[in-house]
Amino acid sequence: MEKEMTKTLFCERTPGPWHGERELIELRDEAAGLLDKFFEQYGSCIVRGCEAVGDRITPGVVALAGMDGDRPVFRLLRFAGAEHVERFPVYLALHREVLETEPESVRPIAFRYEVRLHATHPGLPCLVVDRDGGREFTDAVQDEEHRFVTDAERTAWNRSAAGTAALHDRLRQAVPVGTILTFASERLSEGWLPCDGRPLGKQAYAALYTAIGDRFGSDAGTFRLPDLRNAPDPAAGRGAKAALIHAIRVVP
Repeated sequence: MEKEMTKTLFCERTPGPWHGERELIELRDEAAGLLDKFFEQYGSCIVRGCEAVGDRITPGVVALAGMDGDRPVFRLLRFAGAEHVERFPVYLALHREVLETEPESVRPIAFRYEVRLHATHPGLPCLVVDRDGGREFTDAVQDEEHRFVTDAERTAWNRSAAGTAALHDRLRQAVPVGTILTFASERLSEGWLPCDGRPLGKQAYAALYTAIGDRFGSDAGTFRLPDLRNAPDPAAGRGAKAALIHAIRVVP
């Protein structure tokens, strides 16, 4: 069983004899055409409403692809809603209705597109609506073809992130916690502290405490870093303007 459930949002009209009306119609159709073109890039979808609530579908606005004879068309239309829907899914399809000025007229002055609800697949391009709703515009703009980040880009980024994580693991193995290196820069890299004998919390720096223990001194809840501030400076006597800094890796 097929029911007509919608009203048109916009009409397309053929040229008529009233030039003032014709210009107004052309201006309206131009704006409608821009909206149609905008939504066409995202395909058939629910723009607003059209929610399945019990045995009814709420009113809304849909963007639909369809066929006008052998010509593909795309329109943005109102949906008036449906009551007493016996079963889901249902199918929304685009249809064209020709309008005439008088019953005896042989030349239509206007035609309109409308959406019809079908209980079974009509064999036409259509939008499927089930109890969970249908394909919404917010879904369309986030699919793999239209979102700002495509699946291919996201896969490449994930692969890059995985490679970075693997490199970090290799560096962590090559330079484990407790390693002492000499830095020429006064500003140490993240994860390093100067070997100045300062106390650190055993829980806060558990990995470092496991590596060096209490060998450089400890108190209740703390342990100390080695103090190399007075260690021989390899740069001394070679024209160095600043002393080198001995630093220890404190976090993985």
